[in-house]
Amino acid sequence: MYDAINRRVILIGDIPFEQLFTLEMRALVPLVRPQIRVAAIFDLIDDPDEVAELLDELREEASRSTISDFFVLSRVQVPSRTRDLLIALWRRGIKIPLPLSDGSLTDARSAALKQLISVAPALRLRGFSPTPRSTPLSRCLLRFPQCKHWALAAGARTTAAARV
Repeated sequence: MYDAINRRVILIGDIPFEQLFTLEMRALVPLVRPQIRVAAIFDLIDDPDEVAELLDELREEASRSTISDFFVLSRVQVPSRTRDLLIALWRRGIKIPLPLSDGSLTDARSAALKQLISVAPALRLRGFSPTPRSTPLSRCLLRFPQCKHWALAAGARTTAAARV
């Protein structure tokens, strides 16, 4: 859990939520790519060269797709090569949302994402300190002043988004 939080803060911590969810892969990957080596220094990525190659492939295969697309679309709406790349990245700790197994949650996820972006467009994960592994999980809960809801430091759903 702590490694996942710290990896996210390093990789995407400087990107405001609005950009994180709306930038196309062709623009987002170049922002994330330099941070792969930083995460590797902290042993948060085992094979930085492989992760960089997978991200480059994703940038090419899904150049016009956004993280929002992957979050709300069903698997049948995402090309199989793109799905394979997302799964390969997921297995290496890069938790880009995987497309839904079916379309049943598309509307709910879309509404939750729009709500998150509307209440916290400028929120960045970088404002939260990396979490030492020795910290009890219960102490990892932070209050996002922009959202006025409790959420995990890793940028997990706000309680408002979870109610949708």
